[in-house]
Amino acid sequence: QEDKDNASALNTGVSPVANHENETPRHSDHDDSEGLPPVNAVKNKMFASYIEGILDAIEALNDRKGSSLVKIRAHMMARMIDVTQWKNVIFLKQMKKGVSTGMLIQNVGLYKVSQETKKKRRKEKLEREMKQNRIAALQKAKGESTTRKGDGVIGKRVAKYFDYEEGGNDLFFGAIAGEDKIDGDRMYLVVYDDGESEHVTVPEAHEMIERYKSKHSANRGNRRSMILSSIDSRSKKDPLVGRRIADFFEKDGHIELFYGSVVDVRFRDGDDREGTGTKHAMYSCKYDEDNYVESVSEDAAKRLITTYEEHSERSDWFRMYIQLKQYTRVYG
Repeated sequence: QEDKDNASALNTGVSPVANHENETPRHSDHDDSEGLPPVNAVKNKMFASYIEGILDAIEALNDRKGSSLVKIRAHMMARMIDVTQWKNVIFLKQMKKGVSTGMLIQNVGLYKVSQETKKKRRKEKLEREMKQNRIAALQKAKGESTTRKGDGVIGKRVAKYFDYEEGGNDLFFGAIAGEDKIDGDRMYLVVYDDGESEHVTVPEAHEMIERYKSKHSANRGNRRSMILSSIDSRSKKDPLVGRRIADFFEKDGHIELFYGSVVDVRFRDGDDREGTGTKHAMYSCKYDEDNYVESVSEDAAKRLITTYEEHSERSDWFRMYIQLKQYTRVYG
C-alpha cells in the first residue's frame, strides 16, 4: 500500500505523509517568550537544497532495495530546526526531477541514488575534504614555520638544468616554497615537481624564474596550435577543443591533480527524453601523463576546464599547494 501511495504522490503532487503544517514542531530554536527573532527560513534547513537533502537521506538510510518517500521525507524533516518551514511541493518536484535527470532510480515506489551520481558526490566530497585539509595545514604551518614571506616570489614557478652522468642537461620544474635565513644569508627554498628540494641564492632564484617564464610561455603559446593541428577541421570549430583541463585522480594511494587538454569532439545519439532527436556531444580529453584519454559530456568538459582555471599553476590555489607540500615534507 505504501508503494501505491508513493507513486500516487509523484503524479498528483500530494504527500503520502500526514500534513505537518498544523503540527507542533518537533524541535525549534525559536522561543517567542524569550523575545528572540524568528529563525531564518533558509538557515532552518540542515541540508543545502532539497535535492541534496534527498540524496543524503537515501544514502544515510542505505536501504538495499531503495527508500520510500515516507522514509526520505521523515529523515529530511528530522534534520530541520523548524519543520514548519518544510515545503512539500518543492520536495515532490525535486523527487520527480531527480528521477527524470537520472540522479535517482525509481523502482516500484522505492528510490535509490544512481551509480554515476554516487561517484560524482564521492569525488566532490573528497575535493571538499582536501581543500579543508589544505587550509588547516597551511594555517598550522603559518603558525609554526619560521619561513618569511619573501619579496613577492613565494609560489613562483622555476626551472633549472641538472647535469647527469648519462650525458646532457635535463630541465626540471618546481616552485619557490619559502624564504629562510641560512648562516645569515637570504636563501629561497625550491620544491621541484618530483618531490626534491633545495635552497638557492636570491640571484639564482630570480634566474630560475626567468628561465621558467621563457620556456613555459613558448610552450603555452604553441600548445593550442599544436593540438588543433592534429585534429579534423570540424572539431577545430568547437570552442572547447584545445582548452586546457585538470582533474583529480588517485595515484599511489594519494589524490593528485592531473593536467590535460580537450583534443576532439564527437556526436552520438543520447537518451531522447524530450523527443527532439538531438545528438549529444562527447569530448575526448587527453591527459599529459601517460597520454590517458577519456570521453566526457559537454558539461563534464566545462567542469574540467573550470577546474584547470581554478587550480592552474598561476592561481592562489597552486601556491597554497606548494606551501602545503613543503609543510608535509618538513612536519610529516
